[in-house]
Amino acid sequence: MLRKYICPSCTENAGVDIVYGEPNLELAKQAKLGEIALGGCVIESNQSDYRCMSCGFEWDKTRQFEEAKQRWLKDDVRGRSWVEMMDDKDKADDEKVKSLMTPEYLAMWGKVKKESND
Repeated sequence: MLRKYICPSCTENAGVDIVYGEPNLELAKQAKLGEIALGGCVIESNQSDYRCMSCGFEWDKTRQFEEAKQRWLKDDVRGRSWVEMMDDKDKADDEKVKSLMTPEYLAMWGKVKKESND
């Protein structure tokens, strides 16, 4: 299974790895299917790592990391501190666990929790 990347230019999930060097038959087949992009036979140090199959934009691993970090900060962190994020996760985990418990176990758990707070 080949990984697809979110393009920093058009935001489509259509970015693929760019493979440099002379392709063998398997690589040529993958390129034809759009699973990879061929970057040519010349290999240099400053070449892009990914290409968007939707818009053709190319970018490198540093930009991929920075774009992913910015999406995480915007979508998941939303200006919250680490403690706030963990508190929210703990609340969500508690609700998930409660939904899996039987009423008898919930009653027993509530009693123990109450006794531990006293």
